[in-house]
Amino acid sequence: MVLFAPINLVYFLFSAVMVHLTAYRNTTLCALHLIITATFLLTFLARLNFIGELLPGVFHILVGLMAFYHAIASLTFAFTNHALLPLGPALLHHRENKSRS
Repeated sequence: MVLFAPINLVYFLFSAVMVHLTAYRNTTLCALHLIITATFLLTFLARLNFIGELLPGVFHILVGLMAFYHAIASLTFAFTNHALLPLGPALLHHRENKSRS
C-alpha cells in the first residue's frame, strides 16, 4: 500500500492548487475542492498506516454529497437562470488592471 502513497500526495498538491483557483468561482465549488484536498491528505495518511480507513471513507461520501449539491445547483441555474440552491459568492476577486496612459 505504500506504493500508492506518492500518487495520493501528488493528487493532494494539485487539489490544493484547485482550492485557490476555484475561490474565484463560488463558495460551494471552493468548499468542494477543500474537502477533496482533505480527502487526498487523509488517504495519503491511511496508505502509510498512520490512520485507519474510516475517516477517508467518510470524506469520500462527503465529497459525493457536495458534488451532487453543486451539480444540481449549477444545472438549475444554467437552465432556469434562477438560483434555486445557493452556490455562494466568489471568495476571491480579480483585480482590475489600471493602465498608466
